[in-house]
Amino acid sequence: LVDPHEEISTRDLSFEQDSAGRLRVPVSRVQAVKDYIVVQR
Repeated sequence: LVDPHEEISTRDLSFEQDSAGRLRVPVSRVQAVKDYIVVQR
């Protein structure tokens, strides 16, 4: 689960959201994890 940045419009993303507005990002869409996470849209 990822809390989206307030400047990102979640309507344009294809991820499901939970009841708190967090994005459900499947592991298969994660491309890299370091100091930040790179996700394929």
